[in-house]
Order: sequence, then C-alpha cells, then structure tokens
Amino acid sequence: MKSFCVLFVHPPYGSNIVREGLNFSLNIFSYTSNINIFFLGDGIFQIIKNQYSEKIYCNNNSFNFSFFEKYHVKNIYVCSRSLHERGFFNKDCFLIKVKIIDINRIRKKIKKCNFILRF
Repeated sequence: MKSFCVLFVHPPYGSNIVREGLNFSLNIFSYTSNINIFFLGDGIFQIIKNQYSEKIYCNNNSFNFSFFEKYHVKNIYVCSRSLHERGFFNKDCFLIKVKIIDINRIRKKIKKCNFILRF
C-alpha cells in the first residue's frame, strides 16, 4: 500500500493552503490509514490552543484539526526544534495528541513515504 506524508509548514493565517492541506489529509485518510502528518516550522501554530483569530479578522480553522482524532489518525508528529525556536516546550499547548520528535527522525520517516505533500 502506498504511503502519504503531509507536511504542514505554513502559519495558520494569511492563505487557504492550510485548509486545503487539512481537507486533502482527511480525504486521503478515508482511503488509506498509511498517512503521516508533520507540523514543521511555523506550521506548528496551526494546532496551538487558544487562538483568538477574530482579533485579526480571520477565520480560525485550527479546531478542524480535531477531525484527525475522530478519524483515528495516529501518526501526527511535531518537530522538536520548531517548538523550541518558537518558545513551546511541552505537549500541553496543542489541540490534538502529537508525538514530538527530532528533525533526524522526521527525515527518516519522510524518506519512507511514497508521496510527500507540503501545505
């Protein structure tokens, strides 16, 4: 079975690319459970709790990531370096359950995927 890797690297506000990545991920998961989700760089802000997007007049799509748990997506990873560079140091700040791993493990997991998509 083919494996998919979805990289979320963009901040949550400013474009529709995040929503498209989320929709793609959920659609693919309806066909296969062989999918890995990674949050890297500014992409980690997409799953941070307590975002008040109405103050910047934007829609908050971050709550939609809770669908990953409803679909039983288990391979959700966050880059430890990205967290530390942005001042986050534990799992309690996320909307969903994630596994925090270092960049070398992320690279190894990405190399094993057949398809890599970046949002």
